[in-house]
Amino acid sequence: MNNIQSPLVEMGDQMRALHEALGECAAIVDLRGERFRWANPVMCQKLGYSETEILTIGLRDIHPPERLSEARTIFIEMTEGQRNTACDVPLLRKDGGLIYANVRTARVQYQDAPCLLGLFHDVTEERNVVTALRESEATLRGLFENLPDLVLLVDEDFIVQSANRDLQNVRRADLVGSSSLRLVAPQHRPLCREAFQQALSTGARHTVTVQDIFGTWWSCRAAPLGQRGDRARIMLICVDVTQDRVAAEAVKKEQRLLRQMLELQERERRMIASEIHEGLAQQLTGALFRLQAFRETLSRNSTQAWTDFDMAARTLARSIDEARRLISSLRPPILDELGIVDAIEYVICERRLQGDAQIEFDHDLGRARLSPPLENGLFRIVLESLNNACRHSRSERIYVRLCESQGWIHLQVRDWGVGFDANEIQEKRFGLQGVRERVRLLDGKITIESAPNRGTHITVELPLASDDGWLPESTSPVTQGDP
Repeated sequence: MNNIQSPLVEMGDQMRALHEALGECAAIVDLRGERFRWANPVMCQKLGYSETEILTIGLRDIHPPERLSEARTIFIEMTEGQRNTACDVPLLRKDGGLIYANVRTARVQYQDAPCLLGLFHDVTEERNVVTALRESEATLRGLFENLPDLVLLVDEDFIVQSANRDLQNVRRADLVGSSSLRLVAPQHRPLCREAFQQALSTGARHTVTVQDIFGTWWSCRAAPLGQRGDRARIMLICVDVTQDRVAAEAVKKEQRLLRQMLELQERERRMIASEIHEGLAQQLTGALFRLQAFRETLSRNSTQAWTDFDMAARTLARSIDEARRLISSLRPPILDELGIVDAIEYVICERRLQGDAQIEFDHDLGRARLSPPLENGLFRIVLESLNNACRHSRSERIYVRLCESQGWIHLQVRDWGVGFDANEIQEKRFGLQGVRERVRLLDGKITIESAPNRGTHITVELPLASDDGWLPESTSPVTQGDP
């Protein structure tokens, strides 16, 4: 063997023994790449050839066909000294499998011929790990970007580092780099700052419910992620709870309405009990006393006895009239028999007989009957409005109008009495409060206009009930004019 020459290196026995003992692959190939001149046992094992077989193959046999052209180009550059390294080079095994290697080369003189020595570092496992990591990252990114909830990664100064999707009118690209607090309604920003500080100081997750500047409600969970450099990071998982909150508010509203209706019903029961006690019960008691007196005085003074009997009979007659009045005030039979118009006319006639104000009734329904719930609610609204007008307004005239237009029932009750301040707390006016709550139960609308010495005008609009249920809310009500 010749001595090592520069830039050619002679492969001697000691060098060959060294490379054969190395854990890395090593091989020598002629400068045309047609035949391997030598390969250490590790190289033979990696490619699946025996030491004899490997000396019968060349570069074209150890590279995938689709990468052969690229491999030849790299080989030529290495033989010409343009490069001496190549990374992630695919090598084709005898059994068809692939391994990947980082290659370092040098020109050597082997068996009196210039050749290329290659050292191959197997990076197949590292490459598989990197590939798996990239696939996992892509999977996680896909999951992150397709989460139904809004996820923001923010630093300790609330600056958004990443976001998985747009936020209503704000694009994801515009979210990144901006303050997340600017998206929160001003009144809720202190709550967000407090949740951030607690999450950072305790290392535990904290959840707050806030509203954004667009009116959407979010349940935001702040989860600390540790430090990146000198900046603490927090992941915000934001769930849209607007519908849940609206539903909860609706339930609370209905609960309040139910409590108010129960209070109104209890008040009505007390009023009826008071009227029965002070009117009907006392009249019946008076009639009973006179009938008892009739029995005791009949034998002593028949004239006086029959006088007591006649008075007892008249008292019983008044009791019957009072009982009928109480029944009518609750629900007159005529409402079930003839409908709402006749029931209102009956109530107005009763009021006239009692000497109340002059009541005018104008109606144009276009149908004889309404659904039972609507008739009953409408009757109670009219009755309560008339009671208020007759008891408190001191007006000589009361006007009632009932009509139908475009799927809505319109009711007006107006007086020209003393009126009141419409801005006062209405809870003290039980009659008007009862009217309001009944209108709400029927999904209607009510307007009460009043002022001192200018009378009161109540306008009620109720959706007309059909056989299929209530008409759509999109139906626009038409307000009728004043009389």
